[in-house]
Amino acid sequence: MQELDSTSRKRKPKDLERLDGLEAFVRAHNSAIREGMGQLNGLDSVVRDLDSMLLKVKADQQLLKDEVEVQN
Repeated sequence: MQELDSTSRKRKPKDLERLDGLEAFVRAHNSAIREGMGQLNGLDSVVRDLDSMLLKVKADQQLLKDEVEVQN
């Protein structure tokens, strides 16, 4: 039984190092994912603004077409 205990003790520091490395890896990727999500949210806002501008331009274009037809 003592042999198992000594073996498990030898492995623990390596396991802890692996876990620390894994934790750092996960934290880095979580951070990158959060940053990417923030950028996507920003892009979503830009797309909505562009859609709104496009609708206004189309409405103005239609008004101009109607005006030209009335003048002719």
